[in-house]
Amino acid sequence: MSILSLSHNDLDGLSSQIVLRQHLGEITRMNIGYEKIDEYLEIVQDYCNHQRPSQVWVTDLSFTYEQLEKLYRITKENLNIHFYFIDHHPFKEDYKHLIQDNFKILINNKASATKLTHLYLKYNFNNKKFNASLKDLDEYVEYVNTYDLWLKDEPRFKGSIVYNELFWNFKRDYYFTRFKDEFKLRNTDKEKYKELMKKKVKLFDKLDNSGRIFRHEPDGNKRIFMIFLDDYKNHVTIDYEGFDVYIIVSSYGGVSIRFRDNLSDTGELKDIIVTEVLKHENVDTAGGHPKAFGMKLNDTSVHHQIEFSKFLLEVVDKALDEYTI
Repeated sequence: MSILSLSHNDLDGLSSQIVLRQHLGEITRMNIGYEKIDEYLEIVQDYCNHQRPSQVWVTDLSFTYEQLEKLYRITKENLNIHFYFIDHHPFKEDYKHLIQDNFKILINNKASATKLTHLYLKYNFNNKKFNASLKDLDEYVEYVNTYDLWLKDEPRFKGSIVYNELFWNFKRDYYFTRFKDEFKLRNTDKEKYKELMKKKVKLFDKLDNSGRIFRHEPDGNKRIFMIFLDDYKNHVTIDYEGFDVYIIVSSYGGVSIRFRDNLSDTGELKDIIVTEVLKHENVDTAGGHPKAFGMKLNDTSVHHQIEFSKFLLEVVDKALDEYTI
């Protein structure tokens, strides 16, 4: 049985694949950002035509409805292949008519893709001898779920930050090798995290002193926090608490927007910002969670990054004026 897994290039996306491997055995992995979905749907179609896998799993990829329809057309062309689409980024459109015998769709924004995948497999596939303890896998899944849903009040939250930091430091393939069969943190993992946190403090001080952190605080209100940063992104909202919106711009052109935890009805605010951002010539796609989403710049030169950052600040500031916090 050959299995193809297409998933997001982050902790939740890769952990969904770790779960798949534990339940089903060896898989062929592909990990991408949202901006690569259309390109990789063509690759998946070609892979199905030539490699004929028995199963294709698509997890944690925040498809547009049009992209889901495109995947549906691929499933219709390959009726002998079973397709599974699992995500926690909901659609506004009705998608249930796309479900068929060889195409199952599970979407629920109350859990991470890792947890949804794990639960689906536990209750629908029970023929796998686990490489690791199921209890340990359950616990690992909860850590990933806590991080991905940003459950700051959960006891596992501090530990979830460690897993995510190790994911970005280890890089995707080494992280997969390290945690595919053993999920508990080793002492060496914890020491590595402590070392990374010391480097983070020095880096944040350096960025603050060099003008690569911008705070928009009209009348003393913490409104927008912008930082130019490649590493330690998940620590920004923790280390600089209290702002309504956080904007993180990376040197490779990735832009992340995050809202404070108690900002209500953030899906509406996200839609306002995304609608305006997609009008910019340097952005083709944008998407993600209601409280944390992103986009990729087409031109990543310093000049265009600065120009887009100024544009984005104006968009977010205006959106906050229109939005009742």
